[in-house]
Amino acid sequence: MAPLPKRRHSTARSGKREKTRVLERVLLVKCPNCGQVKIPHAVCPGCGQYKVFELLKQTAPPKVIIDEAVELAKEFGGETSFSFVNGVLGTILKNL
Repeated sequence: MAPLPKRRHSTARSGKREKTRVLERVLLVKCPNCGQVKIPHAVCPGCGQYKVFELLKQTAPPKVIIDEAVELAKEFGGETSFSFVNGVLGTILKNL
């Protein structure tokens, strides 16, 4: 029978895990549109990701969800962000 290892995880493995946690905290940025914390170069939850979730789960009528998302994009987004949000949510609605 082979001897049992003294440690459950190697120091390299635990060090890698610690570095990943540190990097996750450093790499999070605030969304310029709504100010929520997000991962860089990813869709912001405040500007559309949760609206897609609401659209898929049908928590309200689809047109109401899209109108609300477009209004938020107009208020917090740039000049063309509302048309982008409208296009993405409209395409998702068509494909449902």
